[in-house]
Amino acid sequence: MDKNKCWLNEEICLVLNSLWMPVAWKTPAKAITALCSEVGQNPPGYILDVTPDGVNRYTWDEWVELPLEARHLPLLANRRAIRCPTIVTMGGYGQMPVKGQGFSSRAIQRRDKNTCQVSGRKLGPGEGNLGHLKAKAKGGKRTFDNIIWMDKQLNLLQGTRTIEEMGWSLFKPPEAPKPLPACMDITPRLPDHEKFCITQP
Repeated sequence: MDKNKCWLNEEICLVLNSLWMPVAWKTPAKAITALCSEVGQNPPGYILDVTPDGVNRYTWDEWVELPLEARHLPLLANRRAIRCPTIVTMGGYGQMPVKGQGFSSRAIQRRDKNTCQVSGRKLGPGEGNLGHLKAKAKGGKRTFDNIIWMDKQLNLLQGTRTIEEMGWSLFKPPEAPKPLPACMDITPRLPDHEKFCITQP
């Protein structure tokens, strides 16, 4: 990453609940503000630093006194560079928010468990794509109830025809996926995040 970039207002700070599970993203500016507002709370919020030897936690006051190392992104504060916080904990928050899933190829693949909804075959990397029940050329929409995960070869064979016109049947009717815990939809944005994220890129 560009070490010379100003990171203060970029959403690169992974927020963990008190159980150290990922729940959201914040900008370093908002994370620092939240940490300072938690002073005196029990338990307090911390900044986490992932090192080759493990994970260390610091209060904001402790953090600003630490020396800047090559592995850290720098922030300019009071005419000197300090470490940019990239992982923080919310000391008084132990919950896990639930979020609805927006439409995406990844959401369809996850909903259909990477299984072709026509053949029932578990698909390998690069073998599946989005299949329309009603083709876009015929007015079909890009919605959860019109899209399934399908074997690319069957999708190519289908062309603009409907599933019924092909004489196929589906394993289950497509519908909007259920909301997921926030931690299931958070992927790492920096290498240090990988230790805490369930879902990897």
